[in-house]
Amino acid sequence: MHFTSQDTRLLPFIQLALQLNIEADDYKALWNLTFPSIPFAHIDPTNLIRLHGLNELLKKRKVHEVYLIPPTSTCLVCDQASGKSFAKRPRINGYLYDLDGIHSAKFHTWGCLDCGAKYRPSYYTTGKQRVYYTHAQGAHPDYYQVHCHFAMTHQLARSFRHAQMLAHISNFNIVNLFNLTHLKGSQIVPTHPGEQSNPKMSQEVARDAVDLFSLLRRSLKDTMPTVYCRQWYENYIILQIMGLRTGTISVLCVCTNAR
Repeated sequence: MHFTSQDTRLLPFIQLALQLNIEADDYKALWNLTFPSIPFAHIDPTNLIRLHGLNELLKKRKVHEVYLIPPTSTCLVCDQASGKSFAKRPRINGYLYDLDGIHSAKFHTWGCLDCGAKYRPSYYTTGKQRVYYTHAQGAHPDYYQVHCHFAMTHQLARSFRHAQMLAHISNFNIVNLFNLTHLKGSQIVPTHPGEQSNPKMSQEVARDAVDLFSLLRRSLKDTMPTVYCRQWYENYIILQIMGLRTGTISVLCVCTNAR
């Protein structure tokens, strides 16, 4: 997120986080005065966001720890003959899973008005086909979207994969260990009030995340690979990866309820 000294969208959050004994209007003057020195301030903004970012008092001005945005502003499917820009679809509240715990996240979705393709932070969809971005197309190097409300970092998915391969830990036990570590302890877990999505990691998210990580990692061995996720039956998807250099195809079937 990029702000200027004239941008006052953060004032409700600042007032809630600092809780100074001053008038509400004085926060604007404080913001303008201290803005140039904010990058050098000895504060912990991450912790303040975790503590106050999702407070109901902020209403529509909640502050999330992570903002996941599609990497392209032009359609990868059609030439956008109408010349219209992407339509901004309703943003989705969700969570990002990492080695250090659960983080609040906001998922942005854009839509092409010409062909109907939907662009999410890590992939775009056309019909029933999901195509993950390549690095050349702007795929994020640190995390990827797994389900509609959930994303995971590559380092956490790698640790899950190693636990399964080297320690033979089941997916069930991996999920239980993660939730016991980050939900039952003293760590503050950001929770979207009134949302259907729960910060607790599900077995489906963990399983699909590891499967996707394996395929995305495999794709790095090929030149400009494309990863597909095709709908198959009601609750199954086929994950398909094609290396354009070698022409090889790997297929994996996964049971999921992901959208």
